[in-house]
Amino acid sequence: METSQTRDSILQKPEEKALRSLALAYALGLVAVAALLITAQVVVQSMLASQESDAATINIAGRQRMLSQRIAKNILNLRILPPGPATENVIFTIEGDLAKWRAAHRKLRSGFTGRESTARTSPAVQARFDDLERHFQLMVTTTENIIRTSRAGDEPASVIATRDAIIAEHESEFLKLMDGIVMAYEREARDRVHRLRQVEFGLTLAVIAVVSLQALLVFRPLVRRMRTTIVELARSKQIAEDLSLEDELTGIANRRKFEQELKREWLRAARNGSPVSVIMIDLDDFKGLNDSAGHDAGDQCLALVGSLLADEMRRATDLVARYGGDEFVVFLPDTDQKGAEAVASRLQEKVDELSIATFDRWHVAISTGVAAENPNRSDVDYAHLITEADRRMLRAKTERKHRSQFWGTAGAGSLR
Repeated sequence: METSQTRDSILQKPEEKALRSLALAYALGLVAVAALLITAQVVVQSMLASQESDAATINIAGRQRMLSQRIAKNILNLRILPPGPATENVIFTIEGDLAKWRAAHRKLRSGFTGRESTARTSPAVQARFDDLERHFQLMVTTTENIIRTSRAGDEPASVIATRDAIIAEHESEFLKLMDGIVMAYEREARDRVHRLRQVEFGLTLAVIAVVSLQALLVFRPLVRRMRTTIVELARSKQIAEDLSLEDELTGIANRRKFEQELKREWLRAARNGSPVSVIMIDLDDFKGLNDSAGHDAGDQCLALVGSLLADEMRRATDLVARYGGDEFVVFLPDTDQKGAEAVASRLQEKVDELSIATFDRWHVAISTGVAAENPNRSDVDYAHLITEADRRMLRAKTERKHRSQFWGTAGAGSLR
């Protein structure tokens, strides 16, 4: 009962609320760290996707320059090749390159640079594409005319040459603008990666800051409070253990405490070769006191006798305990039979002097049984010592004129 109340009193302290607050702060900190880490991962993936998208855009823009140069070169070949299979092959090559050129141009103009990603074209790049559009469309139209007339064979070489000159004129501007677009894409891609890296670095610093705050504001107080709680629990456990070894009515040691001390001192005495003694004590006619004065008076009598016996213990190693009911026991380490007899006689005299007015002047007296032994003997143990002291006490109670009986290593003992 005392143990449960002690533990409940600890758990109901204000520290419990503080611990809950710290636990909540810890959980929120973990959520913040998780959110920051997820955000950082999203930023990294965005960076990788951006680099992939920018690389695809720059690759398409670079291919535009190559395709325009190939088309111009093959148109030049049409001027010098005679009609025949070779001319058809060149025309077929020009048609294929023109189709690729148009498709790539549409992707760049629409901002599409991959299967699932869209290029983030800036206004400056869009303006360059607007300037490029006129040159591109004129080159495409002129190339289509050259393909049609070359396949039909009804245009003189001079007309093809004129159209080729038109393409060459606009190609230089086209290539210049395309180079500018590629350079702008590269510059903007580097800027985007730089910004994403800054964001990632900021998120890393935020994670470090949150973890540091957790350590400073949560873990340190939590460890401090846990240490305090552990100390309090250990103290309460010790208090509970002490209470479990204390008789609730009299406040002196109980039978469990007596048996623990007897076992420990018996082993120590066996090693040292020193004697130990036990005095069993019983209140005379305690039942008559309870019947005439009431159980409350009987409890008060037990408490007064227990207190008196405890006050008569002269050494710190001497122990008095309530053995059960109206029985008490005294344990005297390093004490032989003669010394234990003296203690028993003194206790008897002190109890005889006790006067309790509330008991209607009921005379309080005790009977004692003393047993002494040397634990280094192999034929006896501490249980035998208790049994003998108890037996001597019971015999003493039957002799109203002689309320003490002694037994020791010398033999059968004496009755006085």
